[in-house]
Amino acid sequence: MSEKSHQRPLLITILGAVIVLLGLFLIIGGAALHGTDVSTLIDQGLDPDIANNAGAIGIVLMVFGILYLIVAAGFFQGWSFIWYLGIVVMAIGLVSNLYYTATGMYTNIIAVIIDLIIIYYLFRPNVKEYFLGHE
Repeated sequence: MSEKSHQRPLLITILGAVIVLLGLFLIIGGAALHGTDVSTLIDQGLDPDIANNAGAIGIVLMVFGILYLIVAAGFFQGWSFIWYLGIVVMAIGLVSNLYYTATGMYTNIIAVIIDLIIIYYLFRPNVKEYFLGHE
């Protein structure tokens, strides 16, 4: 039996590019947050509880940024384990964005919508076929 070639869906290419940008944004933003003085953050109106944990939050953001870059690379290459990792990373992002939206950071609603769209799209039959080669 000959091996079936799986063409990368166009939207996977677009999502890969968007996820690269999101990953870079998270890394840069996390580094900036990690390196900013707590008193400066409080002076700029950030909640003191969040400001006191800014270093840790910055590291978490950078880790997620790196995960996003790995997911994007897998999107471009069609790595099967990336389908699973993509679901997990997007689900974690969804939960964290829902949390921040619920705490009053309403701009995260855009991230919630993006995460939901990506999760939905990863379950489309042609996308699963591209990554997993079956179904």
